Amino acid sequence: MFATIGIVISSFALPIVLARSLVIHWGACYLTLAGNTIAYITILGYFFGYESGDSW
Repeated sequence: MFATIGIVISSFALPIVLARSLVIHWGACYLTLAGNTIAYITILGYFFGYESGDSW
């Protein structure tokens, strides 16, 4: 779980750090953050959607 938390935090922090140091443009940073948010919401939705023990 520690590695997963590190990956999630760095996926949001790294684009911000790169944009602040002018390695990438802010537009690319915003698109990356939006993509990360959509991806993680999709993953959470999948896990919460199939969490119940109800099976056929």
